[in-house]
Amino acid sequence: MWQDHFVNRSEYRFPVILDRSKLGFKEMIENLRWAKEHCNGRVNIIIARAAKHDPVTQERVIANCNPRPDLEMEIRYLDEATGAYTGIIRPAVV
Repeated sequence: MWQDHFVNRSEYRFPVILDRSKLGFKEMIENLRWAKEHCNGRVNIIIARAAKHDPVTQERVIANCNPRPDLEMEIRYLDEATGAYTGIIRPAVV
């Protein structure tokens, strides 16, 4: 999850992916769909911060990333055609 896509401490919005042929798009959609169908939409969180970000191509270079075992996201909306999704951030259920 990109740090700059957090709306606030409890909401995350991932925008439309312009180039759906990009490496990883299909796998991301499959993983989010699986989580919705088998895990009540809950996923673990790794927060990434971009060192570089091109808003036109959506290309990013990771500056750092940190797993957050204390948090999880519940997917609320997933557009499988565009890759857009939103979720609610909550304390992880142990």
